[in-house]
Amino acid sequence: MPYTLLKFLVWGVLLAVLGGLVGWALRSLKARAVRGPATSSLDDADVEELRGQIADLEAECDRLRTQLEGIDAGASHGTADAEPGPTLDDDLTVIDGIGPKIAALCAGIGVSTWAELAHTDQSTLRSMLDDAGTPYKTRDPSSWPRQAALLASGRWDEFEALTHEDR
Repeated sequence: MPYTLLKFLVWGVLLAVLGGLVGWALRSLKARAVRGPATSSLDDADVEELRGQIADLEAECDRLRTQLEGIDAGASHGTADAEPGPTLDDDLTVIDGIGPKIAALCAGIGVSTWAELAHTDQSTLRSMLDDAGTPYKTRDPSSWPRQAALLASGRWDEFEALTHEDR
């Protein structure tokens, strides 16, 4: 009798373990079927758009950092109450959409001043951005020559109005 009871208990434990394994396997298969394959829902166009937005935000951050440095420099020289306007002449990063990386690209094609940028064709700027790679292809250089012309001629109020209008 004890032998029969022990045999019954061993078979019961084995069946319980086997049932647990089968249940776990079925639940895993069902969960995988509901969730679908483990692929990303972003396609290449979405990724490129996000990279472009990141590049735009980096350029805006660089532009604001440059403006803040100009304000800090003015405050340290006692000119905090002076007429507003940048202290850096021909700094291409003042232009909306141009950060240090794009300013370096512009220098690579021989454009390092506002006047030079004002006389640069939009097609030249577009090809520069296209040649620079994927993160820069989404940038729009159409307003850069106009902004540069305003800066080169010292029309800061019109420049600020244009850049606020573009946003």
